[in-house]
Amino acid sequence: MTNDSSNDFLIIGHRGAAGLELENSLASFKRALDLGVDALEFDVHRVENHLVVMHDDDVKRTTSGKGPLSSFTYDQLRELHLKNGEQIPILKEAFDVIPPDIIVNVELKGRDTGSIAARNLNRLAHPVMVSSFHREELVNFMMIASSSRDYQVGLLCHKVDHDHLEEARWVNANSINLNIRGANAKSINEARDMGFQVLVFAVNDVAKARELRELGVSGVFTDRPDVVTKAAVCA
Repeated sequence: MTNDSSNDFLIIGHRGAAGLELENSLASFKRALDLGVDALEFDVHRVENHLVVMHDDDVKRTTSGKGPLSSFTYDQLRELHLKNGEQIPILKEAFDVIPPDIIVNVELKGRDTGSIAARNLNRLAHPVMVSSFHREELVNFMMIASSSRDYQVGLLCHKVDHDHLEEARWVNANSINLNIRGANAKSINEARDMGFQVLVFAVNDVAKARELRELGVSGVFTDRPDVVTKAAVCA
C-alpha cells in the first residue's frame, strides 16, 4: 500500500459508521457500506466459544443490559438488545452483511480472542486484517491462522516509540494502527522507515485526513464516512 494514487488510500469505517449509527451494529456496517468505504473495522470479545461484536467489556453503554460482559453466558447475552433494537451480533452475522471484496479489520479485545478468531476467520473468504493492542493475542492468532491465507496484522498503539516498533516487528505486523493524538510527521516517518504502513484512528475531519495522507499515512479509520470520503480526501 502506497500513497501514489487515491486508490491506495483506505477509508475504513470505524465500528461501521459509528458517528451515524450505533457502533458495532449491523445497521452501522450497512450504513458505512452504503457510503462507499473501502474497509470496515469492528471489535470482538470472546464469550464462551463465540466471538461477539462489541467494543466495551461492560454491556451498559450500548445494550439494554448492565454489568461486565464476563458475567453473561452466551445465551444470556443473546437475549439482550443493542440500544437500536438489534440483537448483539456475532462474528459470522457481521461478515454475512459485508460483501466479500470489502476488507474487514477485526480488532481482538480482551483475552483468548486470538485463537478462536483464527479458527473462525480461516473459513471466510474476505480480505482480513486482524489488529489488537494485545500482542499476545496477535501471536496466538498467527500461530493458528491458515498459512494459505494472506492475513494483514495491525498493532494498535497510542504513540510510536522504540518499544512499539519492536513489538510490531516481533508480531510480524504489516501496519501500525495509530491513535490520531500520536500521529505526527516524526512518528509516521519512524514507522514507515521500519517498513510498516500507518493507519490512523479515528479521523472525522477531511482536512486532517488530507494532512495525514500527505504525511504518508496509508488510510484512516473514520466514524463519519459521509464526511471523510475518498473523493474529499484525495481531491
